[in-house]
Amino acid sequence: MRKTEPKTLAQYLKWLQATFDDMEIYTRHAEPDFFEQLQIGETVEQACRLTCRLGGGHLIGKERGVMTPREALVILGRLLAWAREQSSQPAALLSAEEVGRLLGISTRTVWRMLSAGEIPPPIKIGGLTKWRREEIQAMIDLAEASKR
Repeated sequence: MRKTEPKTLAQYLKWLQATFDDMEIYTRHAEPDFFEQLQIGETVEQACRLTCRLGGGHLIGKERGVMTPREALVILGRLLAWAREQSSQPAALLSAEEVGRLLGISTRTVWRMLSAGEIPPPIKIGGLTKWRREEIQAMIDLAEASKR
């Protein structure tokens, strides 16, 4: 049942849905043997490992290496719900272009505002400059509140 491991959240969501669908088929079997239970446990372990890589480590408990298809289906369903929720949320980090769109200004003005200390400082990830969405949103909310 092992499949190639996805790298992005979108790939993970597609992979997890296919894995969940496969596991649903297994639940129709009355009593899987020990080897099938072991493979099911390995599949759930892989799903948990991928979830941790994508920021869902808080969802992972102490999963057993051997489990029934029904137990695996419950775990995979929980992970699938989390992945769907994550894929529907906007990105937590914004580029200068995205900050400009949110503020209704040009990218150049974003950089000018940063130099003037008028917007929160960005973070550096590798060679990229990103702003935290919640900090920009808090700045927008504060500006709207002060206009009232």
